[in-house]
Amino acid sequence: MMRREGDADGGRRSVGANLFGTSEQSPASVLIQEGDEVQQPAKEYCFESYWNPPDLTDHALALRELRLDPFFHRIAPDAYNGYVNGSLNIGREAAEKYVGQDPAGLAVQLGAHIAYGDCRMEVAGQVVRSEYDSGMRAITVYLPSAAEVEERLETGLLRSILSSACRKEWLRPGLIVDVHVAHELFHHLEATCIGRTDNRLPLVAMQVIGPFAIGTTRVRKCREIAAHAFVKELIRLPFLPNAFDILAQ
Repeated sequence: MMRREGDADGGRRSVGANLFGTSEQSPASVLIQEGDEVQQPAKEYCFESYWNPPDLTDHALALRELRLDPFFHRIAPDAYNGYVNGSLNIGREAAEKYVGQDPAGLAVQLGAHIAYGDCRMEVAGQVVRSEYDSGMRAITVYLPSAAEVEERLETGLLRSILSSACRKEWLRPGLIVDVHVAHELFHHLEATCIGRTDNRLPLVAMQVIGPFAIGTTRVRKCREIAAHAFVKELIRLPFLPNAFDILAQ
């Protein structure tokens, strides 16, 4: 899901506009292989009709997130899968030993502090649902914003394409709050042990003049893709959590 990010190297704060330290590894050690196939989840979403549903595969949702990066236009099309696969793999591997654990309890166990704000937060006209401050090792979730998502899921596209039984099976009370805690927990892991995801992936040119690349930058949305994959595995969601932004419409 879209996030408005602060620079963790300087501002230290990562802000979640929508739902859902520096790595010592060189780009050569990244979990990218262009020939890899992205593991697709079974498309068993309990669809109520034959209406054409949105593509909720991991690859499609991750590519949707990648396209939001301000330097997406500098990524060669044949490199899209590398960024998608690499980011998804990093998030999945980070979640492996924690699958099924309560996100809030796990966050405290891993040294993060959690606060629940009861105000509706906006920054530059964008609703902020959660944020992580690496300096304070603090996760903040803004409950009114999370409640808005839950309400829209009950009346939006999700209601049209998923059966009532399927919605009740996994859209439990408190799920959206858990999703936000888990998302920020991944950024806590980036800051404290696994390193930034975008440091483990190739840089892209900021500007190209003729045959020359002028400056390079990270593909920051890779951090969000990895966080989505982490959340999906940890909470056992049927799809990456940025799907909620589609299903809440």
